[in-house]
Amino acid sequence: MKTKTEGKHSPGPWKARPSKFGKNPALTNPPGIVDGQNDYVAVLGGGNVHFSNAEANAEFIVRACNTHDDLLEALKEARDALVCESTNVYGDTCGITFTCGPCRVRNRLDMVIAEAEGRVPA
Repeated sequence: MKTKTEGKHSPGPWKARPSKFGKNPALTNPPGIVDGQNDYVAVLGGGNVHFSNAEANAEFIVRACNTHDDLLEALKEARDALVCESTNVYGDTCGITFTCGPCRVRNRLDMVIAEAEGRVPA
């Protein structure tokens, strides 16, 4: 029998928390996200509990970890390439109002980059 999440990783955001299965840490998602399952995504370092989407979770973690630094660098390059469309004759830009498309995207990239670097809570 296939579950709704088979082949896909568990929904996020994920958190690292103490495990109910011993001293090993666990990755969890918000309670109640996946019908019929508890909030555990994976128990790290052992345990005899099998989760139906454990392989997909492991693949997702590996992809996310292995590409994190390159993706972060690419986001920073993209952010730096964006130029405000609302620059006036005095050289002022739309600043904190983010009225032009590039400034709105820059603002979003700034938030995502800060979260990826751990400068704001995920």
